[in-house]
Order: sequence, then C-alpha cells, then structure tokens
Amino acid sequence: MLAALLMAPPLMAQEDEGLMIEEVVVTATKRETTLQDTAVAVTAYQGDFLQEMQLEALQDIIIQNPSMSFSRAGGEGQVYIRGVGSNLLGIGQDSSVAVHQDGVYLGRPHLVLSQFLDVERVEILRGPQGTLYGRNATAGVINVISRKPTAERQGYISGYAGNFDRYEVEAAVGGPISDTVGFRLAGRWTDDDGYTDDLEPAGGDTIDDKSFWAMRGILDFHPSDTFRAEFIAEYTESDGHNLTVRRRDDLHTSQRLGALPNPRFGQTRNEMDTFQDWEILGLTLTLDWELGDGLSLTSITAYRDFEDDFSFNTDGTELFVTNTQYQREAEQFTQELRLATSGDNRFDWLIGAFFMSEDKREALGLPAVNFGGSFNIFAGNDAEAWAIFSEVYFSLNDRTRLTAGLRYNDEEKDDFSNWGLRFNFDGLADPDASSFDFPFGGRATKDSWDDWTPKVGIEYRPHDNMLWYGTITKGFKSGGTNSLSSVAPPFDQEELWSYEVGFKSQWKDDRMRLNGSFFFYDYDDLQVSTFADGTTRIENAASAEIMGLELDFSAILADGLVFNLAATWLDSEYDDFITTFGVDVVDLAGNELINAPEFKAVGNLRYEWQLGANTAYVFGQVSHSSELYHSQFNEDVVGQDDLTLVDFRAGYRFGELQNWEVAAIVKNLTDEEYYQTSVRFTSLSDATTDPKRIGAALGYPAEGRSYGVQVRYTF
Repeated sequence: MLAALLMAPPLMAQEDEGLMIEEVVVTATKRETTLQDTAVAVTAYQGDFLQEMQLEALQDIIIQNPSMSFSRAGGEGQVYIRGVGSNLLGIGQDSSVAVHQDGVYLGRPHLVLSQFLDVERVEILRGPQGTLYGRNATAGVINVISRKPTAERQGYISGYAGNFDRYEVEAAVGGPISDTVGFRLAGRWTDDDGYTDDLEPAGGDTIDDKSFWAMRGILDFHPSDTFRAEFIAEYTESDGHNLTVRRRDDLHTSQRLGALPNPRFGQTRNEMDTFQDWEILGLTLTLDWELGDGLSLTSITAYRDFEDDFSFNTDGTELFVTNTQYQREAEQFTQELRLATSGDNRFDWLIGAFFMSEDKREALGLPAVNFGGSFNIFAGNDAEAWAIFSEVYFSLNDRTRLTAGLRYNDEEKDDFSNWGLRFNFDGLADPDASSFDFPFGGRATKDSWDDWTPKVGIEYRPHDNMLWYGTITKGFKSGGTNSLSSVAPPFDQEELWSYEVGFKSQWKDDRMRLNGSFFFYDYDDLQVSTFADGTTRIENAASAEIMGLELDFSAILADGLVFNLAATWLDSEYDDFITTFGVDVVDLAGNELINAPEFKAVGNLRYEWQLGANTAYVFGQVSHSSELYHSQFNEDVVGQDDLTLVDFRAGYRFGELQNWEVAAIVKNLTDEEYYQTSVRFTSLSDATTDPKRIGAALGYPAEGRSYGVQVRYTF
C-alpha cells in the first residue's frame, strides 16, 4: 500500500497544546490552500529541505518519490508519475508531465534538467490535471515556486565541497527598496569533475561532469492593496562532457570489431571529446488585481529561449562505431488569464484562457560505420496551443462540496524536415552538413488536435481533521510528429480517464498525519517510443490500464523525533498492443508500462536535540523500488533490478540566532550501481551481430556514492 511522500520532514511548531505537524500552503488549485484541505493527491517539498539534502534538480526528487520515476536520454529529462510518462525525443513531441515554474508552463522536456535556484517549494500533483493545467498534464503537474521578495531584508549564502571535486555556492538576498517596491536576487554556481573516470586518452579524462551557473532577479511592485506586479528575469548556463553509456548485451558492432570489455562501474572508455552545452533565458510578468466583491484577475505573460548543443559517444567504447550530435533551439511565448472568486463563498468559480506558441529547430547528425558516412536530419516544428477552462465549486453544507470543471484544448503543429547522407564522418561538424551527397527526401506536415477535458469531484469532511474526496477527470496530450524519423508518420493524441478516491487525516493533536488514495486509469492511444532504422520514432499503443494505491504517513514520535513513511503500489499493463520488435511482429498485451515499478517506498527519520544554546540533528532515509523496465518490451537488459538507496545527513546549528549551520551529507551510502535509463540503438549493431535488427542495448549509469560538507549562513 502506498504513496507520495511529504518528503520535507515536518517542521515542529511549539503551541499551547504541544508539538504539531506544521501546515504547508500549496497552490495546486491555482489558489492558496493548505495541503490537508486540498482535494488533490499532492506532495510538497520545502526549499530548506531541498538545500539540506542536496536535492539540486527535479531528477533528485523523482528518484526518492514513491509515485515517480525518472529517465534521462538524449539530453532530455523523462518524468513518470504513477506509471504515466513519455520516453520521447525530438521537437515534435511533448512530455506527459506538465512542469510549471512560477506559474509558467515549460514546453520542452529538456528544461526539466535545470538545477533548482532559491526555491520556496516544489509541488507534485499526481494524476491528470486536465482542467486547470490542461496541456500535457496527463500524468500530473510539477509546480516549482521561487522565493519571492519579503517585507524585511533577508538572505543566505551556502557552500558545499565534496568528492568528485564537487564545489557549489548559492546565495540570495531580498527585501524592500521602498514602501511599494521589493526585490530578490539569487545566484548559483556548481562545478565538478564527474562521477566517471575516462580511461581512454583520446576522449580526455572528464565525463558525467557539470559546470553550471544561474541567476535570477525579481522585482515586486505593489502601489496599492488592490494591485501587484511581479517581474522575473533569469538566465541559466550549463557546460559538461555529456554522459557515460555501457553495453548491456552482446549485439554491438564494437564487440565484433574487437572493443575491450566494459570496465567497472565508475569507469568508461570514451574515444572522443564529447560535450553538452545549453542555456536558458526566461522572462515572466505576473499581474494581480483585486477587483472588489471577492473577485481577482491574474495575468501571467512569459517568454523562454532555450539552446542546446551536444556530442555523444553513442557506442561508449574506445573504437569509433557511431556517435550522436544534436543541436536544438526553442522559443516559447505563453499567456494565461484567470478571473476567480475568493474561494470563501458557498458558490465559487474560476475561469481562464491560455495561449502558447513555440518555434523549435533541431539538427541530428549520426556518423556511423554502418552508414558509411553521416546520416543527418534537419527539422523544424512550429506549434500553437490555446485553451479556455473553468472550475466551479458548490458547498452543499459545511461538510460537503462539489466540484465541476471543463477545458477545451486546441493545438496545431506545423512540421518540416529533410534528411540525407554525407560521405564523411563529420556529422554536424561538417560545414556543408545540410548539403547532402545522397539525399533521402523531405517532409512537410501540418496537423491539429482538439479535445474536451472534464472533471467532477466531491469532498466530504466528517470533522475538521478528516477529508474524503473522489474525482473523475480526463487528461489529454496532443499528437505530434516524428521529426527525427525519415519514414514514420505523425501520431495521434493520447487520452486518459482517471477515477480516484482519497483521504487526508490528522490526529493525536495534529502530531500524526495519514493520507492515501486509490486510483484507476483507462489509458488510450499511448505514445510510445521505439528505435528503428537508426532513428527514434513514436507510435500509438492501443491502450493500457493502471491501478494503484498510495499511502503517506508522518508522525512526531517524541520531542525532536519525526518519522515519515510512504509507499506506492502499481498494477500496470498494455492492452492489445501489437507492434514490431526488429523484424518480428510482437503482441505486448500484458506487459508492464515503462518506468512503472510495482512497488516503491521511502522512509526517513529525523532526530533533533539541543546542545546548550545550539542544535544538532541527524537524518536518515531509505528508498526502495522493485524492478522496472525502460522499454515496452520488458527486457531485463533494458531495465533496472530492485534498488535500495540510503541517504544520511548530520548537522549542527549555532550562533546567537542559530543562523550558522555545518552539515555532513552522504547520498547513495552503500554505493549502489544502477542505471538511470536504458535504450536500444539499431545504429550500434549490424546484420552479423543483430540479424533481427532489434538494436544493441545501452545503459546510462547513475551516480555512485557522493559525500561532502555544507556550510550555510542566513541573515
């Protein structure tokens, strides 16, 4: 039985009646509500806890969240919630998890890989959020909320030093400029030498490394009690030498050519100086008006610009067999308007409209001995999406409330591509990369999709510390184009109907909390990625069903002693899914969905005690996941066995206001060896090694044991 963990150890607030689990405010319903009063399966991670445990990016949270899984391939982050997600690559496809930062939808899945900077909290909404969030929220929503300007001057500076020659500095300061203007500035710098040693001199000695810096500025203008304007400008840049891969079967051309066996975990033989460099620019303007009579109007206008350039040693050996080169850029503009009542009436409502345009370009170079040259693809995709939506809430009495919502989604994608062969192995490094020696042709397509996504729900509160809820809702993800395939046609939209009942409860004078949910998904036309003819293509699986249970328990066991335990159980399988696996036609009915472990649990314990005027604490956490598969074919060599990870932290706070803190951190204490994702590439095998053309299996190793010391000063 099972769940999403309220990962942040509940802070303790001393009141007359004793220690209590602190209330957490979330904005999951586009209004501020407490976690326990929100009729949505949602988990909130407080920013202080993210910094304490070195949870630097979404992938760090996802690995430790019972209801989530994470893969990373092709420079993109692939997020799964309750077994629903996308292992898609290319600008013509979208994620199944909608990521929002400060109210702005982030259209490209590679933006998930950006590190956190000065975060107030991260909210994970589980289950389709088709009404309020709409676009590509089939699996759920991730809300990242930055810390905002405060009424008084405050800030912090934090430093970390650890193994892998890892050094990090983060700082922020904010406060009032005048009675009507506030500000906050934040910056972060990270550098390390990578968690893998490259044994091949031709490739240099660094891989799986990162050099990252980011900065954000916020201005808050509030000339009256009825109007507020907030402007956010942010910039992020990351440089590194890309990721390690390891052979996971014996179908590789490199083995036939005499490549050395895999070295041990934590080592590789990379025959080229690979790289991945990307940068993000973001601008956001949020306007809030209080119109009177409990009405408020919110406008969020945003622009994002993303550029990425990488070279990847696809075969992962000291021999040249193939490598992958990728360049992409995307510009995104979004506008959202919402008009809402206060939320305190017997009858409340919210109406809104959303618009997004994306201009995306990509280039893929595949130099390979099997091709006798470089197979290059150049593609573009322009997308427009708009929606109108509404939710209404009606309280039958003090204990019972009904919810009804509806959203209309309309999307259009204009896609073009051309591809061909260059008789050299330079790929995109060739100045004439787009002038083919042997052209294969081109394609221009224009497709559109639209859908209605309704929601109905009921909430019942038998007493103040208990909430029961039930919802029926629909998730929609638009179709797309196979921009990285020379032959595959566009694919259809996917739809998911969700039926969920859940509860939230507190007792023992608010010292204990138990939340849970049961859900059933009816999932049609899943968009599933496969690899054929050297490139990635997407097709629609027939259907799937998912059933699951989640439980989340938190308790203050004694003064200073806090315990959390959460778990998720999933039963997922494809229905009537007939596809090709190499040259064979296979029926995958009954196979488990991708990245959908049957069981995953996380437990942690924190103990805090006084040492004179100062405070010491220890924190330990264990997370366990059953085996999962990285492809729909459910192969052991394209998946991950049972995995248990252990993390630990010990800290000491001191100073007149306890505003100094020193802590030791260990992650993956037992140095488990595991893969963050696995794939098959047909460009890595040939007719001799792989007569059925299923492709050779590769795994992307995850980071091993890391440890370090953190020092933090707040003011």
